[in-house]
Amino acid sequence: MLGIEHDENTGLTPDCLARKLAVITEKKNPACHYVIATLIQKSSIFLKHILPAMWFSRMIGWFYKL
Repeated sequence: MLGIEHDENTGLTPDCLARKLAVITEKKNPACHYVIATLIQKSSIFLKHILPAMWFSRMIGWFYKL
């Protein structure tokens, strides 16, 4: 569980999120959805869509040592 807590505590800063939101709101035609995350979080989203559920679940368990 320490890995999960570490990720939660060291995520994106509010300033980083605010800058990204400012860029999005200034766009003429913003998209409906945006992923604002770290590279590892974005890769996890990608892998969740392409891997079978059991593989993804085991990979997350291995990553966080659960």
